[in-house]
Amino acid sequence: LTAGEGEEARRILAEKLSRPEVAEWFAPGLEVLTERTILTGPGRMERPDRIVVDAGGNATVIDYKFGTERNDRRYARQVAEYITQLRRTGRYATVAGRVWYVLLDHLLPLP
Repeated sequence: LTAGEGEEARRILAEKLSRPEVAEWFAPGLEVLTERTILTGPGRMERPDRIVVDAGGNATVIDYKFGTERNDRRYARQVAEYITQLRRTGRYATVAGRVWYVLLDHLLPLP
């Protein structure tokens, strides 16, 4: 990136991170797990981009997508698998997920 492109990228990212629901994922006091391995089946390991856990033990799995095309079915299935596995641990009060299409400024919530 040139200096100008880098500045533009920073501006766009700051704008995206200011979205209230997104800003919550970066709030102080959260336990943040990034690129943690989750076993999703025999011999299958996956790494969600970010897991945030609040003080009440509520976990949110976030998977970032930077492309310009949505593939809700595929990514929803992927994040749903992360949610299922985290629920099975019994460690969290609740577990939910989000697919965040950053460049498209679209959030896909998963219960």
